[in-house]
Amino acid sequence: MGARLEKIPVTLLTGFLGSGKTTLLNGILGLKDFADTAVIVNEVGQIGLDHVLVRAGADNIRLLESGCLCCAVEGTLTETMMDLWSLRHRGDIPAFGRVIIETSGLAEPAPIARSLIQDRFLSSHFVLGRILVTIDALDGIRQLSSFHEAVEQLAIADAVILTKTDLVHGDVAELTEAIRRVNSTAPIIRASLGAIDPSVLTGSSSFTLETPASSQHVHSDFVCRAAYVDDPVSWSGVAAFVDLCRRTYGAELLRCKGLLRIDGEGGAVLLQGVNGAFSTTTLERWPDSDPRSRLVCIFRGEPDRFESMLTLLHTEAGTMPPASLDELEQGSMACALIR
Repeated sequence: MGARLEKIPVTLLTGFLGSGKTTLLNGILGLKDFADTAVIVNEVGQIGLDHVLVRAGADNIRLLESGCLCCAVEGTLTETMMDLWSLRHRGDIPAFGRVIIETSGLAEPAPIARSLIQDRFLSSHFVLGRILVTIDALDGIRQLSSFHEAVEQLAIADAVILTKTDLVHGDVAELTEAIRRVNSTAPIIRASLGAIDPSVLTGSSSFTLETPASSQHVHSDFVCRAAYVDDPVSWSGVAAFVDLCRRTYGAELLRCKGLLRIDGEGGAVLLQGVNGAFSTTTLERWPDSDPRSRLVCIFRGEPDRFESMLTLLHTEAGTMPPASLDELEQGSMACALIR
């Protein structure tokens, strides 16, 4: 018989909506020492995006350009990890030496950590590594004061990764104080555009079964809307959609992420929005076999008539965008709203 395999370390990467988890993960997977990493992506909504954007990568297991594996969670996390280990053991997928679980922005990471320690199968083959939390340097204070999910993620972290610090004017002393009120011991590390010292990811976690559980078991009042768009959209349409989103929902639109096929563009455009601030990034190529554009938006409260706003994505150049939802005509569009 061969020697018993060592347990595979599992890093939990958590953080609130739009705090930069995927950007950080891409930076990690670009490091040579992490080429043998399996990635499990857990998302909110019925249309997944992150698992095709992680370095632009069976149907549930994807071999990424870096050689890493990406696994989009279907069913329970325990089932996913059991399947991943079984495929590795049989040689059906390349061997991996570590796992990173990217949780959704609304996840409570403590139950995941507990499963890794308590579940007989998982604890036999995997070991809990460090728990990392990303904190948005621009919006972290508001998130920590408004959403208990953000507090729970921070409370059990072994390291705090400050993101978007290049966009902050001045110091982050107030945010640091807010972080320390929740977690007084975890080192606070600045990440620049996803770049991070790899030593942050190594080592064990301070989390144990004695770590206090959250007293809150109900998520904040979130609503997720997701849609596919069959036909290519226009740049003017994207601008009109973003403009009306800002004016209609403001800070109630917590997160928006879209993979868009723009008419006349060869690749794909990634649309991202956090708390009213939007940006676009052009990808070199379309990341998967599904040619449709797709959008996932998360709101606090019910997004009144959001589906009608999707018609704006086909706005022709030179058309005056509507000033309000009431002015928005109910145009026809080849899209499927997922509720």
